Amino acid sequence: MTLFFLIAAPGAAIGSALRGLDPWGRWISAVAGAFALDLLVAEAMIATHRWSVTGGIVTMG
Repeated sequence: MTLFFLIAAPGAAIGSALRGLDPWGRWISAVAGAFALDLLVAEAMIATHRWSVTGGIVTMG
């Protein structure tokens, strides 16, 4: 459930911003952008020594 939320929330936001693309391209871009955003947030949290699962979920939400 947590992994679904971490991909679905940013993916939906990115997908809604890319209305000009065809559905397949928008879906691929939204999933790739969601993974990239998750990795950037995790990297920043680890670098600042503020890593927590709850903090990551709140940040992505």
